[in-house]
Amino acid sequence: MEPTTMAIAKAPQAFPRTEYLRRLAAVKSEMARREIDALVITSWSNITYLTGNVTRMLAVHALVVSIQDEEPTLIVRKMCAPGAAHQSFMAREKIIGYSENLVGKANTDGYDAVIDFLNNIGVAQR
Repeated sequence: MEPTTMAIAKAPQAFPRTEYLRRLAAVKSEMARREIDALVITSWSNITYLTGNVTRMLAVHALVVSIQDEEPTLIVRKMCAPGAAHQSFMAREKIIGYSENLVGKANTDGYDAVIDFLNNIGVAQR
């Protein structure tokens, strides 16, 4: 039996997409002024402000804002990714669900997924 996938509709947003993009543009403007290529945000209030996602979780979560990309990338526990896709203004491809194998381990956690992502986009060595 093949697994099935279910499309996840977007929840009504508190603000239009243009408002979230305006907020991100302000962040990117300050990043450019300070010569920062990528910013990792872990505060839920800031993540909500920039994405509309109101999910609260105890696992590692991070929003990566890159100067080059219009939308940020949200990195969350895999089981939380569908909810994040539903609640945020961002495209589903901009939400990464990291493996449950990173949860509850002494030597690894969700920040390993964040570090891998930063390496993959080429900003970790700067």
